Amino acid sequence: MRKKKNSKQAETSLVYFSIAAASLSLLSMTPKTVKADETVLSSLTKQTVAGKNYANNKVAFPKSTTNDQPKVNTPEAPQFQDSAPNTFKWGNLDVTYSNHVVTVPGGSVTQPGSMAYINGINKDDIQEVKFTGQLKVNSAAEMFRGLPNLTKITGLKNLDTSDTIDMRYMFANCKNLTSIDGIGDLQTPKVTNMLYMFADCGKLTDLDLSGFDTTNTQYVEGMFQGCENLQSIKFSPKFTIANVNSMKFMFSGCSSLTALDLSKFNTSNVTNMIRVFEDCSSLTKLDLSSFDTSKVNDMIGMFTDCSNLKELDLSSFVIDPGIDKGYMLHGLTKLNTLKLGKRTYINDSHLDTPGTWVNVGNGTEDAPQANQKLNSNDLASHGIDDTYIRPGAAIKAFYLDTDGKSIADETSLNGKIGNSYKLTPKTIPGYVIKEIPANASGFFTDQPQIVKFIYSAVPVSVPSTPAAATPVKAANVIVHYQDESGNKLAPDTVLQGNVGDGYIISPVEIAGYTLKARPDNATGFYSDQNQDVTYIYTKNDTGLSSVTRTVFHNSYVYDENGIRKKGEYFAGETVKTYSTKLIQGKKYYDLGNNDFVKAVNITGVNRKLKHNAYIYTKKAKRLGRKVLKKKYTITTYGGAIKINHKLYYIVGKNRYIKKANF
Repeated sequence: MRKKKNSKQAETSLVYFSIAAASLSLLSMTPKTVKADETVLSSLTKQTVAGKNYANNKVAFPKSTTNDQPKVNTPEAPQFQDSAPNTFKWGNLDVTYSNHVVTVPGGSVTQPGSMAYINGINKDDIQEVKFTGQLKVNSAAEMFRGLPNLTKITGLKNLDTSDTIDMRYMFANCKNLTSIDGIGDLQTPKVTNMLYMFADCGKLTDLDLSGFDTTNTQYVEGMFQGCENLQSIKFSPKFTIANVNSMKFMFSGCSSLTALDLSKFNTSNVTNMIRVFEDCSSLTKLDLSSFDTSKVNDMIGMFTDCSNLKELDLSSFVIDPGIDKGYMLHGLTKLNTLKLGKRTYINDSHLDTPGTWVNVGNGTEDAPQANQKLNSNDLASHGIDDTYIRPGAAIKAFYLDTDGKSIADETSLNGKIGNSYKLTPKTIPGYVIKEIPANASGFFTDQPQIVKFIYSAVPVSVPSTPAAATPVKAANVIVHYQDESGNKLAPDTVLQGNVGDGYIISPVEIAGYTLKARPDNATGFYSDQNQDVTYIYTKNDTGLSSVTRTVFHNSYVYDENGIRKKGEYFAGETVKTYSTKLIQGKKYYDLGNNDFVKAVNITGVNRKLKHNAYIYTKKAKRLGRKVLKKKYTITTYGGAIKINHKLYYIVGKNRYIKKANF
């Protein structure tokens, strides 16, 4: 995220205040009136760009205009008190509140508004909302908005939204909400407004919108804005946004998104794409082949600061020379492939990627024609209807003995700037590898690189009695199994052998995936240096949805009968889960390929404190002076572990509580 400069703070504050004022009117207006406010936001955006302060003036999504912004307690030491159940009014419905939980019964409610403003309940204290009966809702606008400590919503499947027309700001500002179980069950065929629906849900990691239907949806601006930890969004085939005019800020600030499937999006009516993907800094690819931009007249900041984006295909885009596109391609520091079409004009887009671009022309991306060599400014001004790449300088590998003499032909590699490379030593008769340099793997840059492999000669001797050579134990060969985004699909395999011995590694079958490519070093020789062999798999289109989860406690791998298999996932790693299964009475997550891990090591169990407790680090050092009060419920992960001869439960990353306190 960019920092705001002090010299522009007053100007930025004015922009934010104006937008906050605009948002107040949004809350009580019809969709037609909302469109008028969109014009206000648009004019504010353009004023900022016109003043050339774009990089320091992000437009935040409209926030509440109330002055009582809550102070959020830290997760390490929340101060909450239990209470007896009480009944309160939420719209025309009676709800109960006890022990930080709002319980909503069945019935019907028309326009209840936000639970943050239920008279008699402190919004800071609400941690969970539970729907226990079938509830018909006419408007879900702002339903959970502004609940700073809400972490859990259950029973969402009981929410009947078949006639709901408004879901704007529904979950906005729920800063501690980590997941929304049942979100995919919501019915949205009549919903017209999804403005800022999940905006600023900064701890959400995944969203399953596989049940969403946007047939009648007209407004999606800022829908996911500020979801900085959101790693994946699953859209349904009916999430087409065919009646939407503005996609402004839709994914802005989703800095953890690694992939987006937008293949079903119909953008034929969209006129505004301001900052749609701004700050999506973890995306490396973006398939926009389904986009129709023939009506778009504003692309200001559309891809700005997508700093890890390597490939961008705009060849199907219609971008007229005169439309607004300031900073559209600003901050794409790792972009190495840009495809333009006959009607793709990127003038004034502030393309500032460093280095030299060449056209592919009649060649290939690996061997471009390169009869044009342009810097980014020239490419933006003159490039059209071709593929342009940023070629890296050549990497040459030399194979030398200990005296520096060449003992094999050199190897040369070519690739695009920013792409990775990995060189492995050759097998040379009479020699054994002695030194593998650190730059045997790395990235292509604009500077030539030289890699030197050093070999030792195998001494020739003729003993009177042949003696067996003493084997020298080699370093490990570690085999990884990953998807195209680098996510682990199966536990690593470690191979061991002696220096000079050969190895051959075969791929494993992984349910739901197909091997994409066999790595070059799947066959090789053991050496005195660790070697990594990475198999890349492509996900099959099985219709099964997966959820990426974090492992909090070291976890063994089991089969469907609960028998332990080879492999282990360590705390901090992420895994893709497909479903749950009871094995011998215990809950497990299904990872596919007949691999299961205990759910308690991932989602944990809730335990209530019997004594006041402190939180400790993994070195048994007390973390601050705040106390968790007796009777407070907290989630623990896995079994207790021993630190300095005492038992502790894991309660988060580098967070532990003594078992004796439970």
